[in-house]
Amino acid sequence: MALTTLGSKPEGSIIKIPERGKGEVDFYVAKHNYESKLNGVGYTLVVRKDCYADGSWNSTNINTYANCNAGNIVDGSYKRLIVDEVQPLINTTKFYYTPGNGNNTVTTLQRKIFLLSATELGYSYIRVNVEGTALPIAETLKIANFNGSSVSQWTRSPSLGDTRDAIVAPAHGEYCIESRCTESEGLRPAFTLPASLFISDDGSITPNTAPSVPSSITIPNSINGGTTITVSWAKSTDSEDNLEGYIVERSADGGSNWKKIYQGNGTSTTNSIPFGTASVIYRVKDYDDAGLQSGWRTSSQVNVHNNTAPTVPENINVPNSITWLSLLNIFTFLHKKGIIQRRKARKRGKTNMGKRRMTLPEFIKQYGTEKQCQEHLFALRWPNGFVCPKCGGRHAYTLSNGKYQCRHCRYQASVTAGTIMHRTH
Repeated sequence: MALTTLGSKPEGSIIKIPERGKGEVDFYVAKHNYESKLNGVGYTLVVRKDCYADGSWNSTNINTYANCNAGNIVDGSYKRLIVDEVQPLINTTKFYYTPGNGNNTVTTLQRKIFLLSATELGYSYIRVNVEGTALPIAETLKIANFNGSSVSQWTRSPSLGDTRDAIVAPAHGEYCIESRCTESEGLRPAFTLPASLFISDDGSITPNTAPSVPSSITIPNSINGGTTITVSWAKSTDSEDNLEGYIVERSADGGSNWKKIYQGNGTSTTNSIPFGTASVIYRVKDYDDAGLQSGWRTSSQVNVHNNTAPTVPENINVPNSITWLSLLNIFTFLHKKGIIQRRKARKRGKTNMGKRRMTLPEFIKQYGTEKQCQEHLFALRWPNGFVCPKCGGRHAYTLSNGKYQCRHCRYQASVTAGTIMHRTH
C-alpha cells in the first residue's frame, strides 16, 4: 500500500480518522500550516466532514467560548472517541477568538479540538469579529450534515451585539445568523495533526513508527591514545521508509557521560582518541524525518594504550673513512673467532671448528690498542723477524706512518701488504 504524508495531501481531500464505535470517519484536509504565526509550520488543520452531534453553544445564555458547553464537548467527550493511536498525535493549537460576554477584543486561545470561527467559514458580518482568515475550502465547510441531513452548525464566534447570542452557519450556507446560546445546533470538530503523518492511498492514517535499532556497532579491539579510529554501524530499517540519519556518541568514563561525535546519514565516522584517555565506549541510534528515534546500540568498552615509541636519535656519527686499524680489528676478531682463517694456516680437509673460540672481552684485552694490533700483524707476517720483501734484508727502521724501511735498500714495507687491508691506513 502506497504512503504519502498529510502535508502533501491536497486541501479539500479526504482522510479517514478512526473513532470508537464508528470506525473510520471522513475528515477534510482544510489548511496546511494552520495559523503558522501562532503554531509554527508543520501542522495541518482537519475538519470532520459531518457534525459529530448537536447541542447548545452554552447551557446559559452567556456567549463566552473559553468555558462554553459546545467547546467543552468537542474538546472533552468527543476527543475521547478518537482511538488511542491517534489521540497523542493531535496538536494543542492556538487560534484567534473573541472572549465574549462584553469583551469584544480579539485574542488567542489554545485547545486540542475546537470549533471553526465565522471568519474561517468565509462569513463577514458587522456583529462578528474577524477571527483568523477564511479557509481555502470555506465554501465546502459552510455545508454541514448530521445523520444524513443538512443542519446548521455552531461557530466559536460570539455575537458582538448581544451577550446571549453566538454565530451560527445555517444549513443553506448563504449567510451567518445569530442564535441564542441555549439553542441546539450541529457541533463540528476541528483539530491539527502533524503534516509528517503518513496517509495510505485509501486515506487512512498510518501512525509513524521509530526506525529499528542499528543491529551492530564496530570499533577496533586495540586502540592507542593519540590515534584516529573508525567507528562503523549497521544500516537501520524503517517501516515508513523515512529514516533521516544517525547520532553517535562516545564515553571516556565508562558510560557515565556521553559526547556526540557524529550526526548524519552515513554508516561510519572517524574519531580522534586524545592521548591519556583510559578507555572508550561508543553508541549509535537513528531517527526519522518526524523526529522519532530508536534505542541505542552500544559497543564494548575498549581500554586505550598510551605507550609511545622512544624518540629517534638526533644524529648518528660514522667516520669519513675506515682506518687500517679498524679493518685490522675486524679481520683479527673474525680470524680469532674461527669465522675466517689465514689461507696459509688452512689444510685440506681440516678446520679449526674444534678449537676454542675467543670471547669479545678476551679479544679486546688482546687487541684493544693500535699497538697491539700492529704487533700481531707484524708477528703474522714476519714470525722470525723482519725480512725485506725486496732485498731480503733483516733490519729496518719504523716510520711514523706505521711502515718499515729496510736499512739496506730503503724499501718501505707494510704489515698489511698482500692482505684485504692493503692500502688502508
